[in-house]
Amino acid sequence: GAHKAYARAVRVVEGGEDVRGPLLDATPRLQRILGQSVLRDVVSSDVETIVPAVMREDIAIRQQLTTLLSVLADDTNNNTDVVGDAEPAAGRSMDQRPMHQLLQCSVAFADLQRLLSLDPAFEPILRSSLMFPSLRVARTQRPRKGSSGARVRDQLLALSTQLTDAIRIAVSVGSSHVVHEASHMLALVRAMLTAFGFAQLSGVERIVDDCRNVTVAREVVDARRRRDREPVALGVWPEDVVRQNPGSQGSKVNSPTASPVLRARGAPVLGDLTLDTDDLEADSGEEFQRAVDGDHVVRMWETEPTDSFSSELPPSWIVCGLSIDQARNMLIVTRYARDHEPLTLCLPMRHVCACEHVSIDTCESRSVFDDAHDKLRAIIRESDCTMKTGGACATEREKRAWWEHRAALDKQMGVLVESVEDEWLGAFRHVLDPTANVSVPDVRELCTSVEQCMVAGLSKSFATKARTMELSPELCLAVQCVARRRSAAHAESDWLDVCALVWDVYFFQGAAPAGTDEALTEFADRLCQVMAEFVDAETEQVDGGSMHVVLVLDKHTQQIPWESLPTLRKYPASRVPSLAFLRSRMASMRSHKPMSALSLNPKSLTLAANVHGDRVDGSHLFYVLNPEGDLLRTQAGFEEFVRGGPSTWHGCVGRRPTHAEVEHGLQADVFVYFGHGGAEAYVARSCVRAQKCTVALLMGCSSGRLEWAGEFDALGTATDYMVGGSMAVVGNLWDVGDKDIDRFAACVVAEWGLNKYSTGEVKIKQDVDQGRGRVSLSEAVCKARNACRMKYLTGAAPVVYGVPVYLQ
Repeated sequence: GAHKAYARAVRVVEGGEDVRGPLLDATPRLQRILGQSVLRDVVSSDVETIVPAVMREDIAIRQQLTTLLSVLADDTNNNTDVVGDAEPAAGRSMDQRPMHQLLQCSVAFADLQRLLSLDPAFEPILRSSLMFPSLRVARTQRPRKGSSGARVRDQLLALSTQLTDAIRIAVSVGSSHVVHEASHMLALVRAMLTAFGFAQLSGVERIVDDCRNVTVAREVVDARRRRDREPVALGVWPEDVVRQNPGSQGSKVNSPTASPVLRARGAPVLGDLTLDTDDLEADSGEEFQRAVDGDHVVRMWETEPTDSFSSELPPSWIVCGLSIDQARNMLIVTRYARDHEPLTLCLPMRHVCACEHVSIDTCESRSVFDDAHDKLRAIIRESDCTMKTGGACATEREKRAWWEHRAALDKQMGVLVESVEDEWLGAFRHVLDPTANVSVPDVRELCTSVEQCMVAGLSKSFATKARTMELSPELCLAVQCVARRRSAAHAESDWLDVCALVWDVYFFQGAAPAGTDEALTEFADRLCQVMAEFVDAETEQVDGGSMHVVLVLDKHTQQIPWESLPTLRKYPASRVPSLAFLRSRMASMRSHKPMSALSLNPKSLTLAANVHGDRVDGSHLFYVLNPEGDLLRTQAGFEEFVRGGPSTWHGCVGRRPTHAEVEHGLQADVFVYFGHGGAEAYVARSCVRAQKCTVALLMGCSSGRLEWAGEFDALGTATDYMVGGSMAVVGNLWDVGDKDIDRFAACVVAEWGLNKYSTGEVKIKQDVDQGRGRVSLSEAVCKARNACRMKYLTGAAPVVYGVPVYLQ
């Protein structure tokens, strides 16, 4: 029956007919295999809009359904190991092969989850939080006799091998969707292998981090080639990667005589999934160097290990990666900090709170992420409606009711943001806290105390094995961070969650029994008493204002205002598309004079030595103020300021800029825009990517939103600036009111110190002190959120893309 439903769906898609009925029949099986995909959106559409939706997604749907038929045909009437037999995919075309392999692995992973759910020794991992590294030294063990451990181990190892091959092909000829989904599945598989002690595998964090925003990485390379007017090798396509196993003998990808472009596209690295790159390092070809190592070119996949990346980070920075898995029910978090081992967390997400004042269609099958995202969009839609009706309020009663409605929406947005932190991060919210880097004087003593506390509650047989295990410092520091916050409202549930994580580490290694509620409570009480001396111990004091958090977000998580989470709201933060992108910006920073030696005012005050960031010359600025002529209040507030700048400030007020003005203006160090949107109507994408504008402040509605594109990576105006080489871009994630965003912009100008360059004043009332010009743009944005009347509807919308930038 499923085969017939899929076959019919393929036929109606090709014929442009109403696909709703066939897809509804096929959806249960299809969602189990594909997870939440574009098909879910098509099925949920109205009948009147289904045909246009099918036409837009025609290619993707036909490819998925056709490939799925082939996968199911390989697995008909028996439960053969589809992972072990890759031959059916070998005869497929280049663009079908990666999707075919992903579907094969998806079917096998679903079968593995069913197998795990039937065994009490493995079932808890399906709903447990996982942290890596959890042990100081990785352990391997044989499956226990009388259990399904051998079968679980074999299936996990087979999946790991198949996904590794699939990713190596997908990064060259596959879509960003296939790279994203296959990498996240591989990360989960390797996490399970490590948790059970079936294999000693590393690099889980890089597998996740390197798959984010593949499109941006590819477009950066393309933009650099276009700027340098390099010929594009249209005929170069690594067919050998598809026809042979990557890295095998005879593969042209690894041949010293292969084209540099071919090897650059066909020799990716994800974590420790590395092809033979000896020939790449030996190659000094000019084309390869410009395409991969240029100042503004992001290497899509790095060869350096993660500990090397951590050692390059400034001591005042932390880097946090946030991704959603294929089923959209698990949050995968990675964290990098100097002098700390890279950390990976796999956290099952819980549904966020319900929304008042907005209407949302409920669906039991909706994933946790989709449920939260729908609630967020519903609040934003309702906010948009109120902004359109605000001008129609004539009486005082109507105006008061309008403001009460806006205040209620703002409160609901705040509740939703706080719920995201509580239900998704929970006990591990401290990973977003840059001050959590601080270590106790003796970390080993802390670990020994936690280990002894665990062993004390075990029977003799379990205790013998438990004494041979050494917990990782990162896990024990996490325990200490949660213990330090025991006075918070959510402290009790967080403490039980982190204690359950410690218990599961021993349980999955066979060194503890399954954790009952009674056993966990007793362990939590013992550990609380032990941690008292470490919580009270003196730790290094860190100035939170000098810290910086870099967020690496995938196409799902970039839609959430993470910067306004309670833990992160008080710290400067910015977003980057990938670690490779961040690394290229750090290399550009190192080429400049160190910020710690930069004089900032006539009294020769200098920045503290722990401040790291890029610097720009605020005397070279291009501005566009109210180009449509309808934002008279905004123009009145900022016109004197922009016109009072030095002679090197150029721009236009109350009119549209010409193409020549834009092309010349984007060569300035700073571009400030006050208008509708992100200036897309006046600044072409090609111009943004061709001219390196160092800093862009885009104060229009939704100027920083990356448009959701289904299976493709989310892209937007901010992406164009980053691809063009910008160090920092400020934009809004959704539409905002002009009065509130003007207050925010005025505060940013003052806090960042841009007003010091102008003899004119910003004529907008603000409740903040004049900026000293000694903070980064990210910190200025962080402080300016408090200037907004709507703390979340407006204050949570502005975000920074890039790295910290200071005015010279």
